[in-house]
Amino acid sequence: MALIETTISEHIFNQGLAKGKIEGIAEGVSKGKAEGKAEGKAEGKAEGLEQQIILLKALHEEGVLSKSRLKNLLLPLEAQLKTLKH
Repeated sequence: MALIETTISEHIFNQGLAKGKIEGIAEGVSKGKAEGKAEGKAEGKAEGLEQQIILLKALHEEGVLSKSRLKNLLLPLEAQLKTLKH
């Protein structure tokens, strides 16, 4: 009887290890996806801000925007970009 109890105990222990390993992997994948999604959003937003800055500078060079208006529009964009990159 002792041999059977040990075998059953070992089986239950191994099932617990397997379940824990599966749960750990699932948690890791989920966390990785969430971190990747957040990083992707930040990179996308930063790229969008950079494109807006380039566009505003081009409009200034073409004479559409005055220097003071350009400065007023660029300050908040550059601040947001700096925040995203740090």
